[in-house]
Amino acid sequence: MRIKSTFALFILSALLATIGANPAFAHENDSTKVDLNTASKKKLQKVLGLDAHKATLIIAEREEDGYFDSVDDLAYVMDGDVFVFDAESIGELEKYVTAQKLEKNLLDKWGKKHLKKPKVREELKLHARRMARLHRLKDIAEAEEAEKAQARIEKLIKKEQARHEKKMEKLKNR
Repeated sequence: MRIKSTFALFILSALLATIGANPAFAHENDSTKVDLNTASKKKLQKVLGLDAHKATLIIAEREEDGYFDSVDDLAYVMDGDVFVFDAESIGELEKYVTAQKLEKNLLDKWGKKHLKKPKVREELKLHARRMARLHRLKDIAEAEEAEKAQARIEKLIKKEQARHEKKMEKLKNR
């Protein structure tokens, strides 16, 4: 009987060590959530414990289809013909991510009526794709420690934000 208790204790401590080493579990008590609509590949990997490939797929989905409306939209992330996240993994990730922050900011800034216009939704998707690409380039420049490239990309990000603001104001006044 004593051998079984010792063995069970050994298995339990190994399991707890494994859970503690997993980044996804390590951030469970963290009060800040990662925004799927703005997070870089590095942040998705670090905070969520995702591998580089899954983080890239999330960014590609955001780039292709625009902003995530909710965390449940992770269900649409695909790798070829295979869905990457199932309901259980999305439920686990929901503790660490959000997608509502952006929608609330947009509602506060532009108003619900304005955001329902098809041209406005089109512009938001275009802006999301452009920003995702620029942030991906910025991540690459940072990884390669290319300071000139980083500075140039920062200028392009500001230019895109200014273009977007101008376009949204124009659409609002129509």
